[in-house]
Amino acid sequence: MKKTEKEPLIRGFLFACTEKTEAECFQRLLFGTSKVYAPIVVKVRKGDLLFLNNLDTNTLYGVFKAVSESGMDIQPDAWDGKYPYQVKVALLGEKIALRKARRILKKFNIKRNTPILGRDLIDLLNLFLPSPLLLDNNPELSKPAHLILEQKEKIAERIGETDIEQEIPLVEATTLWDFPRQSYGLTPKGNNKYPGVTPALIIYNLLWRYTEHGDLVIDPMCG
Repeated sequence: MKKTEKEPLIRGFLFACTEKTEAECFQRLLFGTSKVYAPIVVKVRKGDLLFLNNLDTNTLYGVFKAVSESGMDIQPDAWDGKYPYQVKVALLGEKIALRKARRILKKFNIKRNTPILGRDLIDLLNLFLPSPLLLDNNPELSKPAHLILEQKEKIAERIGETDIEQEIPLVEATTLWDFPRQSYGLTPKGNNKYPGVTPALIIYNLLWRYTEHGDLVIDPMCG
């Protein structure tokens, strides 16, 4: 019997805009970023939930759903080409704006360079639901509330499961000089089995920070 594959876990991701770029995000139904946040954006999958933070107005918009896989230059002319790492989005019903975004993001420890997972994602979605609904007063559901609740149920059913991409390390500011004693992945420094071999984590960071899409990268130690 053929084994049925599970659907990928639903994750949340935070994007940012300014007063200058907000309108284009909504008109195109497209979110994007520069290379700085590219390592997190390329993890976005079709079906993930997205939120948009206007840094100028301190407003958090939601809830959006990725309707494409993330990619590069999905719409090359968007934002005059300044934000090439992109994903197409759709609204879950209607756009909801939450004020005091910085306070919300700080309270839930939500950052642009990490996905929002499991219980944290459910807690964030609750902010986009009317209060009576959270108290189980069961008011007549609006379309966005119904769609958000549907996503919450899917997330809650799989609390505790780990997504394979959670094991991919964050891209951080680093150079070879940051590692006087080499290590591998997230293991303690000095745990290297083969002295003199550059840890994969450093190589991963350097490639993301100092190369462009399509560059040819040669490993001088490959043979």
